[in-house]
Amino acid sequence: MEDNLLFANNRKEFIQEFLAAMEKMSCKIQIDVANSGLEAAKLLRKKRYKIVVTGMHLSTFGGAKLIAYLNEHFPQTVCIVYTRRMEPAYLKLLVNELRVFRIFQKPADYQKLYDSIQEGLHLYEKGENMRMERQQIDQGIRRASLRIAELEQSIQDQPREKEDFVRFLQGMLKTFQKDVKSVLSKEEKEQVLRYERRILLWLIREQEHVMAQGQEAAYGQEPAQDAEAAYGQEIMQGQPAQVSQGILKEFHHPEQQQEVEISMDGFMGRILPENHLRLVFALYLVIMRLSGLADTYRIKASIAPGENGHFQVEVESGLSESVWQKKHGDLAEQAITNVSHGILERVTEKFSKAFQEGKVAYHLEL
Repeated sequence: MEDNLLFANNRKEFIQEFLAAMEKMSCKIQIDVANSGLEAAKLLRKKRYKIVVTGMHLSTFGGAKLIAYLNEHFPQTVCIVYTRRMEPAYLKLLVNELRVFRIFQKPADYQKLYDSIQEGLHLYEKGENMRMERQQIDQGIRRASLRIAELEQSIQDQPREKEDFVRFLQGMLKTFQKDVKSVLSKEEKEQVLRYERRILLWLIREQEHVMAQGQEAAYGQEPAQDAEAAYGQEIMQGQPAQVSQGILKEFHHPEQQQEVEISMDGFMGRILPENHLRLVFALYLVIMRLSGLADTYRIKASIAPGENGHFQVEVESGLSESVWQKKHGDLAEQAITNVSHGILERVTEKFSKAFQEGKVAYHLEL
């Protein structure tokens, strides 16, 4: 989509003055004009604009109504107000209720107005990137939903365990379908969406491994022995090195002072694939959150078998309480931690976070 702009004002001399100023600045933005609110609304129905610069005293369809229309139907469009006069009531409305990027009152410096338009275009592109991230998450959700439907149809042996697994996956999708809190800026929302997308893609990939093993078992075949399938098979035999293989590959980089240590003792017999996914996903999620809070880190995790096929997981980080609190002064970091904890509530029987000797520690029961 090319850079474009709609300029709406009921004063023709303002329109001509604006066009002349943009031409003088060698503006390469495609500009359409409207001399009434109604004409602006008609253009908006026909064409998508990145920027709308509008006056407040438009005929037939006032500026406040036009901005409200944009907010409702084209929230991605960046709105700038440029008007001859501004009553206090209008200013309060624009600031408190309507999403307006910049406000200029005539006579204004056209260079500053032009600079704001350029900033608005940059903001629009950032919004587009965030929408792409959201779209990818939605596509992942649809893809995972289809996989869940396939899994439901394949329930033959061990029906109770598989039904529990389906409910677990469905609960995970509901978590990702929640909207990011509106109090965040566009940049902060984009940061949270990237985090969600990373988790979702990991879950889908691991889910496919579990399904592949389950389908092969249903036909009486041995599970595939490629590298990733072998990872799943080895975990069933309780080999600690294989339990940690995927996580260490992603997070353990000693040369960058990023260290992760995972111990797994006391396991006997076979771990069902669906229980394996729940266990490794919870561990992955906690380590991912802790590693994201510092450029360098040292994280230790221990996994022990509990009663009735359950697990006890302890994860400790060298991250101090003061650093944790400082990081969570940022709204995006708070939102990411809330996403992580919301998912952990669905994955685990219960979990807790505490500060032990000033360091962050998680306890998980699965």
